Amino acid sequence: MNALETQIYNEYHARLPAEFRGIGKKGLSTDFRRVAETCKAVFFDAWGTLFIRKQLFPGARETVAGLRKAGLKVRLVTNSASLGPSEIVRSMREKGFDFAEDEIFSSGSHLRSIAAELGIREVFHLGRNESLPTVLEAGLRDDPDPELPVVAVTSVPLDSDGSIAREERAREILSRPGAVALVLNPDVSAPLVGGGRCWAAGAYGFRLALGSGARVVRTGKPFPRLFGEALASAGCRPEEAVMVGDTVGTDVAGGNAAGLRTLLVAQCFSPAEDWRKDCEALGVWPDWTVPGIGAGFLP
Repeated sequence: MNALETQIYNEYHARLPAEFRGIGKKGLSTDFRRVAETCKAVFFDAWGTLFIRKQLFPGARETVAGLRKAGLKVRLVTNSASLGPSEIVRSMREKGFDFAEDEIFSSGSHLRSIAAELGIREVFHLGRNESLPTVLEAGLRDDPDPELPVVAVTSVPLDSDGSIAREERAREILSRPGAVALVLNPDVSAPLVGGGRCWAAGAYGFRLALGSGARVVRTGKPFPRLFGEALASAGCRPEEAVMVGDTVGTDVAGGNAAGLRTLLVAQCFSPAEDWRKDCEALGVWPDWTVPGIGAGFLP
């Protein structure tokens, strides 16, 4: 984790209760069979935990299926805003996961209610072209000159999406009085197939809004709303659920803050990027760690 990532996550964590740190937690080694004996529900992150792009981690399907078979309620709690809710269901089924739509809780799904709170019917969308359904499914128009100066960041746009021109337009909109930047995916970075990491929408939105004077509205992990929705769906108390993810600054900090137990999947950390370094940098610790998502359900 570099200095910018630490800075952004610390800004997020300043909005959380002190429990986000996981004081007294030690990141003890475990496996999913043992975890299943201690809880009623398991909430999974998606990218970096179950898969990266189309590549599944070994044991991902087996672990989700095994926990269901053991009688646990399983939910997907993701910061994805690059796909609309219906597209997430389709994408997960293509990967072999049987999540129903009412078992998926994504940061992008909050756009409709945020728009209602702000009283807006249109936004300027900044993200990949494939992310536009997130805006449209929220009942909003993508407008190059929205009536109220609101920019919705769903993902990091590609050069092929005309990113330079759209970013310039977004900066002009955000310079107007009363401007709002909606960052629908707070992830600062994301793991890549084969190792390494790339900047994600959280860092892009942070850089975009920096110095603009615009109000920044963020939703998703580590903020409490997604966790509350998943808990209500599972019908359990926070201490009866476990948040499983690969990112200390969102999955672990957010789960801790919401009162859940937390499990860090360390499969995306190289030996030189020991997960303990991220925990020490942020002052955040999980209850448990596993080396990979298949721990306990693979030979």
